[in-house]
Amino acid sequence: MKEFQRGKILAFTQVLWQTIHNLMGKSPNTTLLQGGVINNIDEFCTNHKDDLVVLSYVKVCQSYLCAVFREDVLGADIAIEKGNSFKAINPANPTLLWDMFARGLCMFAMARTSKRERKKKYQKHAKKILKKFEHFVVKKGNPNCLHYKALFDAELAALQKGRTDEATKSYHLALTLSARGGYVQDSAIVNERYGEFLLHDLGNNEEA
Repeated sequence: MKEFQRGKILAFTQVLWQTIHNLMGKSPNTTLLQGGVINNIDEFCTNHKDDLVVLSYVKVCQSYLCAVFREDVLGADIAIEKGNSFKAINPANPTLLWDMFARGLCMFAMARTSKRERKKKYQKHAKKILKKFEHFVVKKGNPNCLHYKALFDAELAALQKGRTDEATKSYHLALTLSARGGYVQDSAIVNERYGEFLLHDLGNNEEA
């Protein structure tokens, strides 16, 4: 790609390929984007300091890794810091939904484990992301968001008293939609979150 002066495409590919290495366990790191593809992420970012699209994509991939490897505190901090900046910089990028999903996962996770004011803060951010998925599903008719919305409906219901039945139904719906849609990795995440709900909220050790 360097030979054909496609530096931006090369940078995007390197970030994505390093993310895949992390997910596959080929890197000694989980959420730090360096290993077999990117030797030093700080140096990489310095070399692309004038390219906001590439720098924001680094944050998107790190955010997703945080959601997968359950670095919820770091993931939530990144999500609050960058907000919707990736969409503003690169509105047509296909990973926008992926980014929203990762941010929402970390926000809901922190809302479930935090107390009082911090819980309210994370829940507020999580609700905003849920509303965006509602927009994509209801108004845009995007079928790729159905399981995202169902999972976040479940996570929100799990946070609120007296809504355990609604939460259970939404978790089941998210599992069905993700499996039918072929989103294997998302189905695994839904199973994990549902298991936590069964274990910690319902005390159902056997089904969890």
